Amino acid sequence: MAVLHCIRANASKSRFLIALLLVMGSLTLTACGGDGGGGSNTRLAEGGTGTDIADTDDTDTDSTFTGVKIGNGTGTNFTQGVLGADDTSLQAGGSTTLRVNFVDANNDALGAAVVVDFTSNCYAMGLAQFSDVQVTTNSGGFGTTTYTANGCSGDDEIVATATVDEQVLTASVTVSIEADEVLSISFVEAGTTTLNLAGTGGTETTVVTFQLEGAQGASIVGESVSFAIQGEEGDATLAPNTQTDISNAEGLVSTVLQSGTVATNIKVVATHDSTGITAVSDSISISAGLPIQKSFSISAETFNPPISNGTDGIESRITVIAADQFGNPVSEGTQVSFWTECGIIDANCTIEDRGCSVLWTSNNANQRYADGRCSVLAFTEGVETFDDYNGNFVYEGVDVFDSLVDDLPEPWLDSDENGERNSGEDFVDTSNGVIGEYDQPNGQWDGLCLNGIYPNAVCDGDDSAVVFQQLAIATTCSAATLIGAAPAIGSTIDLSGGGQVEVGVTVSDDCFTQNAAANGTTVNFSADGFEILTSESQVVPSNLSVPSNFSVVIRTDGTGGGGELKLELTVPNGETSVYFWNVID
Repeated sequence: MAVLHCIRANASKSRFLIALLLVMGSLTLTACGGDGGGGSNTRLAEGGTGTDIADTDDTDTDSTFTGVKIGNGTGTNFTQGVLGADDTSLQAGGSTTLRVNFVDANNDALGAAVVVDFTSNCYAMGLAQFSDVQVTTNSGGFGTTTYTANGCSGDDEIVATATVDEQVLTASVTVSIEADEVLSISFVEAGTTTLNLAGTGGTETTVVTFQLEGAQGASIVGESVSFAIQGEEGDATLAPNTQTDISNAEGLVSTVLQSGTVATNIKVVATHDSTGITAVSDSISISAGLPIQKSFSISAETFNPPISNGTDGIESRITVIAADQFGNPVSEGTQVSFWTECGIIDANCTIEDRGCSVLWTSNNANQRYADGRCSVLAFTEGVETFDDYNGNFVYEGVDVFDSLVDDLPEPWLDSDENGERNSGEDFVDTSNGVIGEYDQPNGQWDGLCLNGIYPNAVCDGDDSAVVFQQLAIATTCSAATLIGAAPAIGSTIDLSGGGQVEVGVTVSDDCFTQNAAANGTTVNFSADGFEILTSESQVVPSNLSVPSNFSVVIRTDGTGGGGELKLELTVPNGETSVYFWNVID
């Protein structure tokens, strides 16, 4: 009896082959897929028309795979239902290569690619890994993957699964993994290293994490670790139910530290219960967390940005640094607001890592109303300055508040820079005083009331204060000028009697003489017929908003005849202004 296998070809060729086989004898047909025919529901690998077994057109391929088996090896060496493994006894963190084969009913290698999925109990728990969790075998039905223990110990059954002709085939192997020995504990991280005092708001808890480490470098899973606070100073605690923990799939354990009412620096100690091995966290600061006026500072990247007058879009970064009563960083997330008299400024920034910054940008349209000087105000909620004699951050009867120096009014934008709020100047209308009116200092210390924690706390003032600082950006044009010189410009300097003479000048912006010249402006002196003893070239720095002084010292060079002292002021990307003195020697 002849057997006709499904041959993917065109119809005329198929009819010819069928006729030929009918002549040769009786005919048996296997189910054929393909054009218009029925066929099996075998799943093919990617690139074919199903899921697990690869199939391609225009080749002679059986569409049914009766008697397919999964295991390892071929021929007489084939073992059905068992995966091959280079090693079934692993050290902690060890690896082994797994092999899978598909054969036909005669144990011959299957001439097709099959998709195989691997899993195990430890893999499902995140304690083991496969280099490839899904493998497509080669055209001979052979595939490999690598299994690595990562915290798993004891026996782990590894199972490979494939579907062929709607039959689910499985093979497995069990590996035995040694338990790792705990060698050390290491501190990993704290969610934040700065906590606010309990009751002051802000961040009052942080998660502190450690990791168990073994001899083989694998994760140590399921080990008990206890936690304690190092030292007895202060009243910080560990949160309920976090005094112990069991290491997870990554060997990590953690606890939650809660701040107390005493400002201090503390550490958390982790102890492995079985071995007594310990580790200590980095220092965690417990502090007030609220900005205090005496430690609220503002600065500009450039107080005199070049050509910022008459040009839009010139930038200067404005930075605020804030600290609490003890000089510690304030709470991350504290928001600082900004106003500007002219130019454009970001409305606010959020403090991270001690401070935050915004951009001031020149705006030629509104700067002309401010005589080229743009006042900038920064403000945020905090507390007024006081002398904390017992060091507990709380304002009490033993502490001193100097109302003449440290009592704050409502913040205002000091447009005329005279240090006093004048009519027409914008102010921050806080809720502490009379709404719609500018409030002067109230004569009391204003800050967080803590009499619920400290009975002796004084709470006569407002529950909060708005701390603030100001600066002025000096806009500059494309030229610098002299607004003072000694000796006077164009005068004669006499060196004939020997000795030396100092020549001093005051340099300003050419458009607004009350402003500094542009940052980077070079002040360059040159001599002809005599000597300059000091630096010939100097530069206007970025931290000036008002005119600045420069000087050189000159003396005779002994040749006689005199000469000329020349000064050049050059603005970056701008103009050069030139001045002269006559010199005789």
